[in-house]
This record gives sequence, structure tokens and C-alpha cells, in this order.
Amino acid sequence: MALIFSIYIETGNLEQTRVIEQCFLNHGSINWNGKEYQLQSFTATDGCAITPNGTSTTGIDTKEQCIEMSELGLKLYDILKSAPDFRFALVGVEVDDFVEFNDLINEPEINLDRTGLVINRLIKHSSELYSNYEQFNETHYWTPYDGEQIIKSFIRNGKWKSEITWGYTEDHQKG
Repeated sequence: MALIFSIYIETGNLEQTRVIEQCFLNHGSINWNGKEYQLQSFTATDGCAITPNGTSTTGIDTKEQCIEMSELGLKLYDILKSAPDFRFALVGVEVDDFVEFNDLINEPEINLDRTGLVINRLIKHSSELYSNYEQFNETHYWTPYDGEQIIKSFIRNGKWKSEITWGYTEDHQKG
């Protein structure tokens, strides 16, 4: 099973999804560290995933992959700032399965620790739990993106444990 890095953008309907998709595909590609990544879209009826083709399809296993995907994630968010209206968006590995619109409205506490989650005004005003979200663009709010992390899962004492072994941070961006 492939583990795809992308930005997932939920719009709520196919017509708006096509508009968002075209916004990204008009960019054609993004460049980082001397490499060009063609943007590819996977469309559903209520949203789409845009992936920079050429990234790992096995998740994030190395520090280099973590840095690469974090930098590409920042570039995807830059494109998103000028995109037309959408409900929410999130960058990461297999993020299209992590967040649902109804959960953001009815159970906001389950997504509060997600950095990079971009939400529209409707979602922001649905709960006081979103009061600390910052302005992303004129119509959306977010928790600023901290980049990707390498998370290793293992069994200890008969129970699954997860451990962050390396994370992309503000310190990396500065130096």
C-alpha cells in the first residue's frame, strides 16, 4: 500500500473541487532544491488531493525525506493562499482520511493538535476551541504548519507505541 504525501482540500461539492484542482494544476509544478515536482491531482466528489509527483510513496523514513516533504508542504500552502473558497485543507501523508468536515464542526477537540489544518470561517465560528487559530488568508484560519515528522511505531510490553524520532522545526528553517 502506498503512503502518499499531498495536500487534501475539501470543498463540499464536485464543481468547487474542480475549481480548486485547476488552481493547483495551473502551477504545473513546484521546485525545491534543484528538483521539479509535477503536481498531480486525485479527485473525489467533495475534495481533492494534490501531490508533488516524485516524493516517497512509503511515508517518511529518513531525515532527508522529512525535510523534502516539509519544504514541499510549505510551497503547497503558499499556492493554497490564493485558491478559491474551500472548507478545510491539510498537508501530510495520507491526510485525506484523517479529517472530516462533520468532525471539525461537531467534535473539534479531536483535531486541535494538528498543525497546518486550514479551516474556513464557518468551521472557525462553530466552536470556541478554534479561537487560537491564526489568519491564513482573507477567508481562512489555521494552526501554522510545523512540517512533517518521522514517527516510528513499535510494540513495547505488548502495546503499540509511537515515537517521534525527528521533526522538521522552525530551527531547521532558520539554519
